Amino acid sequence: MRYERIVYAYHARKRMKRRRFDHSEAKRVLNEPEITHPSEDGEDRIIARGHSNDGRRVGIVYTENHDFNADVFVVTVIDFDAEE
Repeated sequence: MRYERIVYAYHARKRMKRRRFDHSEAKRVLNEPEITHPSEDGEDRIIARGHSNDGRRVGIVYTENHDFNADVFVVTVIDFDAEE
């Protein structure tokens, strides 16, 4: 499935801004992930892993089960290379 209509949680938008990760990068990782796997929180969430445009390892946590008129709902964005 190709994800075109993407809705971002407020938390995800904050993380994207803080991590300098834009919507085009998120869309690319969602549509062309290197790997996907279920999130450990067990809430129907999936993690799509890939790389940002500048080479950082990132994860997009999302769900297809939501109440929005969209293909996916992005919960958060993880920068696996960040030292936070």
